[in-house]
Amino acid sequence: MWCERFAEHLRLLNRSQATVYGYTLETRLFLKLLAERGLKDVSEISREQIHAYRLHLHNQRKPNGEPLAVRSQSCKLGAVLCFVRYLYTEQFILSNPARDVKLPKAPDTLPPELPTEEQVEQLIETPDVETPLGLRDRAILEVLYSSAIRNAELRALTIEDVDLHRLELRVRCGKGSKGRALPLGEPAALWVEAYLVKSRPWLLRDADNEVLFLNSLGRPLRRESLTDLVRVTAENAKLPMKVTPHILRHCTATHMLARKAGLRQLQKLLGHANLSTTERYTRVEITDLREVFLRCHPRENC
Repeated sequence: MWCERFAEHLRLLNRSQATVYGYTLETRLFLKLLAERGLKDVSEISREQIHAYRLHLHNQRKPNGEPLAVRSQSCKLGAVLCFVRYLYTEQFILSNPARDVKLPKAPDTLPPELPTEEQVEQLIETPDVETPLGLRDRAILEVLYSSAIRNAELRALTIEDVDLHRLELRVRCGKGSKGRALPLGEPAALWVEAYLVKSRPWLLRDADNEVLFLNSLGRPLRRESLTDLVRVTAENAKLPMKVTPHILRHCTATHMLARKAGLRQLQKLLGHANLSTTERYTRVEITDLREVFLRCHPRENC
């Protein structure tokens, strides 16, 4: 009941469908854990229980034995704090036990090693385009690297969102419920066109389904499925590092920055509200820094 009320509250705030789903899922897990510890009503939620849940997330392990990433811990705890604040503002509880609780601060760094331009090219060319799924995978990888689009944004694309003549993608509901238009490179557009002609009709089960990229059952891709698609393709390409859709997003920004793209343009491409976010998601390689150093430093430019 509380999760349903919370979900309705989030919808009234015009939060995205992904946010509503994610926040209510984390809230359900939080309440389940508290119920296992004897809590019978939300009025019993205390600051100590929130801190206990934070410790639970810190000690939680993935199936492979690794701890949860700090960013994942922060997202999970943030959803719970939002739920508790909702209970307080709606006067279901008399005090706010989430007040002054700080989220774990995720390290503000990129992965230690990003694929080079050559490695991304190798990744993109790995799928067997003679098969319907391989052709779909090639189109997906091309779009991810061409447009730096997010995982959820790509999965939400419809056929109408792709303009192959103007070489554009329309993201209707990006992060923060903001839409934007993205340029689509010509190679990516050609592969999307090939997918639409040769592969998508083979995958399609429901003629009314307008989602652009479909799975083998003719349904929209799931988040984990898209992540696995990129990861497995990178492994097949023998790349030495882990690659995800978000890593490809990093690659697009980093490679364009190395080729002298402006931060303002990258900010528009990535859909960041603040330029400071763009600066965190990109990095200048030491070779580029050395080039500028040699050209601009007073002691070097003699």
